[in-house]
Amino acid sequence: MKGEFSGKSIFKHRYIGMAEDDIRQEIDRLQGEVFELQQLLQLYAIENGEIKQKIYESQTTNEKLCRSVETKVQNLQDALDYTKPVKAQMDNLIKEFELNLESVYNHDGVKKQQRDIRIFSVFTAINTLLLLCLIGLLSYSIFF
Repeated sequence: MKGEFSGKSIFKHRYIGMAEDDIRQEIDRLQGEVFELQQLLQLYAIENGEIKQKIYESQTTNEKLCRSVETKVQNLQDALDYTKPVKAQMDNLIKEFELNLESVYNHDGVKKQQRDIRIFSVFTAINTLLLLCLIGLLSYSIFF
């Protein structure tokens, strides 16, 4: 028969001395227990599905909470991050300093001053040569 136990009976000694009605009652009782266990198993399967669904929902809410906490922490770090404003202030100060230096040491003015100094040094060299020639002529006229 299908579904019938074909192995060694472990309850053989227990049912040998029992009457047929007692055996039927025992079978009914065992079938009832099996039925109750099947119902419990089905209930556990349903509850297991519900638990899995709740776990999935809680995981998604935890992920959302983690993302929101992460953004809040990032916003707090940005609010407390003094390096960005300091960098911006330093950039502004450097630009202002460059403008001030450029206005004080005007690049075109510096080039003009360099040209004037070059011209002055050429005139000085020519004057020095003329002075040396004059000294040479005077010393020649005095000594010869």
